[in-house]
Parts: sequence; structure tokens; C-alpha cells
Amino acid sequence: MFQLCARESKQPPDYSRSDDYEVFLTLNGKVKDPRFLTFLEKISREHQVSFESTDFITLDLINREEKLPQWARDRLPALLKSGAVERIGRKYMLSR
Repeated sequence: MFQLCARESKQPPDYSRSDDYEVFLTLNGKVKDPRFLTFLEKISREHQVSFESTDFITLDLINREEKLPQWARDRLPALLKSGAVERIGRKYMLSR
């Protein structure tokens, strides 16, 4: 579910209203960044790259400029090599 949301440039699933007795899930179907979808299509086509599930989520986090957890940082070398991500100083960003 998280991968699909990231791949379609939608908000991640929101479980914040869940408690010990009930799961409350909110899914937002609105595409928040159409340019991100175009980017994913273009990078896949031009570089003939197949992304893993965690890659989509990592790219989405980078696109939203959020702090990367360790599992996402572990994917950075592969994303750099694929041409999907650039490093500028200590910051990572989607490739131009």
C-alpha cells in the first residue's frame, strides 16, 4: 500500500486515528505531484531501471524533502547509480 501510494504520488496511508481496539485507515486518492509521476516514468524509460518497493518510498521521501530513515538511506547508493538521485553536498535530490 505504501509503495503504491508513493508510485502514484499520493499521500501515504494514515493510521493516526487508530487505537488499541480499532484500526482507522485514511487513504487520499489525490495525486499531489504530477511531476513526480512524470519523473518516475522518464527515469524508468531512459535508464531502463526497475525500482524495488523501498525505492519508490525513498524517492517519495526525497521528493517531499523528509528525513530518510536508515532503510531508505541504505537504498541511496543504488538510486545514485541508477541516475534517479543526485547528491549535492550532504543533501539528496531527484535527478534533473
